[in-house]
Amino acid sequence: GDTGWMFQLAKSGNNWTYNEILYLGCDQSCPDGAYPMAGLAFDSVGNFYGATTLGGNYGDGTILKFAAGTWDVSISYQFSGLDGDYPAATPLVTSKGQLVGTTPYGGDLQCNCGVVYQITP
Repeated sequence: GDTGWMFQLAKSGNNWTYNEILYLGCDQSCPDGAYPMAGLAFDSVGNFYGATTLGGNYGDGTILKFAAGTWDVSISYQFSGLDGDYPAATPLVTSKGQLVGTTPYGGDLQCNCGVVYQITP
C-alpha cells in the first residue's frame, strides 16, 4: 500500500533520537490520508500542517494538523475532487493563519487541471 510517516528527529549532544508520530500507510480509504509527498509547514503557535495525496473520506487527499507539543493529529480538510485532488505540495500558512496551496488534479470536470485552495483550519 501507500506509505508515509510523520516523524520527529531530536538532537541531544552528539546523538539523534527518532520518534514516529503517525504512520500514514494504507490504501485510498485511509481515514487520515496516505502517501504524503511533501514537508510540513508550521503556524505562529507551533502547530504543523501537511498534505497527503490520497486517502480521507473521498480518497482525494487531506490536510492534516499536528497540535503543538502533543502531536495530536486532526484532519483540517478533506479533498473531494471538484475542490482539488492529490495535494502533493506543502501548504503555506498565511499571516492570518489560513492554509493555501495547489493540487495538480481536480477542479473542473472537463479539464481536471488542478486548483489553488485556501482553507481555514
